[in-house]
Amino acid sequence: MPICSSSPSDGADARSRIPATDALLAVPELAGAAERLGRHIVKDVIITTQERARRGEITPDEITNAAIGSLPDEAYVRLRAAEQQLSTGRGAEAKAQLQHALAFYRQVAATGYLRQADELVAASA
Repeated sequence: MPICSSSPSDGADARSRIPATDALLAVPELAGAAERLGRHIVKDVIITTQERARRGEITPDEITNAAIGSLPDEAYVRLRAAEQQLSTGRGAEAKAQLQHALAFYRQVAATGYLRQADELVAASA
């Protein structure tokens, strides 16, 4: 006997259990990250994670942990995006990406990534 059924109502039920964005922003870890990194950054991560749940990639119960775990990934992607933008002469865009990445890396004292970001900031000057 299967543990889960695959009826269409199961997906709709799971989607109805997705926590609201404001409720997730109130979770202490995410609220703290919003204070340190900026509400808009954390809100974007939450919305992306909620979309993953709507697509069935994760369950509604996994949203909070997935959003918390996404913050380092987002900072890394922003760092690499800045690197690519600098290589194509888009310095203003790179600086914006770097500011977001630096905010996270400073908060967690990620010295290796801070060094890389600082080098990119110097290159963008």
